[in-house]
Amino acid sequence: MKTKILKSVAIVLFMNIGLFSCSSDSVIDNEENSNNTNHLKPAPPGLPEFYYRHNGVTPYTSVPDAFASSSSSAIYAMDGSFNVIKIPLSSLAVGSYHINIGSNYFTYMLPTNINNWNGIQGSVKITQNDSYLISGNFKITGNGIGFTGVTSVNGYFNSVPILP
Repeated sequence: MKTKILKSVAIVLFMNIGLFSCSSDSVIDNEENSNNTNHLKPAPPGLPEFYYRHNGVTPYTSVPDAFASSSSSAIYAMDGSFNVIKIPLSSLAVGSYHINIGSNYFTYMLPTNINNWNGIQGSVKITQNDSYLISGNFKITGNGIGFTGVTSVNGYFNSVPILP
């Protein structure tokens, strides 16, 4: 009887270890799938995150404070009081938004330079909006307007809070 119980416990422990070891898989990141942010490791449940990279440079940079504003329909990624990324959109509803100079645009403020880079080609995809949290990804390409050293910015955001 004791042996049977110990074997059962050992099997259950072995299965749990196998299940939970997958949760620490690293971010899949190579040129072949870097434009598909669905392959990126998701945020732990309930924890907001905002990651980006420019010119394809790895690893992704984490921005410590990100939020969306429902009143301005914009997504912000801040590093303290420094605004790193600002993405005003025509809406924060789930869907894809083409970046242009009009109602949807993308501004990247380089941490090492006082000049901004304004993306003029690309898209932002909002995959989740439950009125409190927003998730999605973005890929902006081309020479843009402003700082000439940037040719692309891409990344993703998960469980970012939506403020009034």
